[in-house]
Amino acid sequence: MTNNVTLKLQIPKTEAEWKVIANGFNYQWDLPNCLGAVDGKHVSIKKPPHTGSYYYNYKKFFSIVLMVVVNSNYEFIMAVAGINGSNIRRRRFG
Repeated sequence: MTNNVTLKLQIPKTEAEWKVIANGFNYQWDLPNCLGAVDGKHVSIKKPPHTGSYYYNYKKFFSIVLMVVVNSNYEFIMAVAGINGSNIRRRRFG
Protein backbone atom coordinates (compact mmCIF):
# COMPACT_ATOMS: atom_id res chain seq x y z
CA MET A 1 0.00 0.00 0.00
CA THR A 2 1.38 3.39 -0.99
CA ASN A 3 0.37 6.62 0.69
CA ASN A 4 1.09 9.68 -1.40
CA VAL A 5 0.98 13.21 -0.03
CA THR A 6 0.44 16.11 -2.38
CA LEU A 7 1.62 19.58 -1.44
CA LYS A 8 0.85 22.64 -3.51
CA LEU A 9 3.99 24.72 -3.16
CA GLN A 10 4.58 28.17 -4.53
CA ILE A 11 8.18 27.93 -5.71
CA PRO A 12 9.30 31.38 -6.86
CA LYS A 13 9.75 31.58 -10.62
CA THR A 14 10.76 35.19 -11.21
CA GLU A 15 13.40 37.50 -9.83
CA ALA A 16 10.64 39.69 -8.38
CA GLU A 17 9.20 36.73 -6.42
CA TRP A 18 12.64 35.90 -5.00
CA LYS A 19 13.09 39.56 -4.02
CA VAL A 20 9.82 39.44 -2.06
CA ILE A 21 11.21 36.50 -0.07
CA ALA A 22 14.56 38.23 0.47
CA ASN A 23 12.81 41.41 1.62
CA GLY A 24 10.75 39.38 4.09
CA PHE A 25 13.85 37.88 5.68
CA ASN A 26 15.57 41.27 5.78
CA TYR A 27 12.56 43.05 7.33
CA GLN A 28 11.40 40.35 9.78
CA TRP A 29 14.69 38.73 10.78
CA ASP A 30 17.41 41.21 9.78
CA LEU A 31 18.88 38.66 7.36
CA PRO A 32 19.73 40.46 4.12
CA ASN A 33 19.94 38.42 0.89
CA CYS A 34 18.37 35.32 2.45
CA LEU A 35 16.22 33.33 0.01
CA GLY A 36 14.98 30.63 2.37
CA ALA A 37 15.52 28.71 5.59
CA VAL A 38 16.37 25.01 5.18
CA ASP A 39 15.77 22.18 7.63
CA GLY A 40 15.64 18.43 7.47
CA LYS A 41 14.25 15.56 9.49
CA HIS A 42 14.82 11.81 9.53
CA VAL A 43 11.36 10.24 9.47
CA SER A 44 11.42 6.84 11.12
CA ILE A 45 10.14 3.93 9.01
CA LYS A 46 9.86 0.17 9.31
CA LYS A 47 12.64 -1.55 7.40
CA PRO A 48 11.37 -2.27 3.88
CA PRO A 49 11.81 -5.92 2.84
CA HIS A 50 14.98 -6.86 0.95
CA THR A 51 16.70 -3.46 1.40
CA GLY A 52 19.53 -4.43 3.75
CA SER A 53 20.99 -1.30 5.33
CA TYR A 54 19.87 1.03 2.53
CA TYR A 55 17.50 2.99 4.80
CA TYR A 56 19.59 2.63 7.98
CA ASN A 57 20.99 6.01 9.04
CA TYR A 58 23.87 7.24 11.21
CA LYS A 59 21.41 7.76 14.07
CA LYS A 60 20.96 3.97 14.16
CA PHE A 61 17.38 3.60 12.89
CA PHE A 62 15.66 3.17 9.51
CA SER A 63 14.47 6.40 7.94
CA ILE A 64 13.66 8.49 4.93
CA VAL A 65 14.59 12.15 4.90
CA LEU A 66 12.30 15.16 4.60
CA MET A 67 14.03 18.40 3.58
CA VAL A 68 12.11 21.68 3.36
CA VAL A 69 12.72 25.32 2.52
CA VAL A 70 10.48 28.00 4.02
CA ASN A 71 10.07 31.74 3.54
CA SER A 72 10.25 34.31 6.34
CA ASN A 73 6.65 33.50 7.37
CA TYR A 74 7.40 29.76 7.82
CA GLU A 75 5.49 28.94 4.62
CA PHE A 76 6.83 26.02 2.59
CA ILE A 77 8.32 26.98 -0.76
CA MET A 78 10.08 23.69 -1.48
CA ALA A 79 10.03 20.15 -0.08
CA VAL A 80 11.86 16.93 -0.92
CA ALA A 81 10.98 13.63 0.74
CA GLY A 82 11.91 10.00 0.39
CA ILE A 83 15.69 9.99 0.16
CA ASN A 84 17.08 7.01 2.02
CA GLY A 85 18.49 7.81 5.46
CA SER A 86 21.86 6.15 4.83
CA ASN A 87 22.66 8.45 1.91
CA ILE A 88 21.80 11.85 3.38
CA ARG A 89 25.33 13.09 4.03
CA ARG A 90 26.35 12.40 0.41
CA ARG A 91 23.23 13.74 -1.28
CA ARG A 92 22.80 17.14 -2.92
CA PHE A 93 19.24 18.46 -3.05
CA GLY A 94 17.91 20.42 -5.94
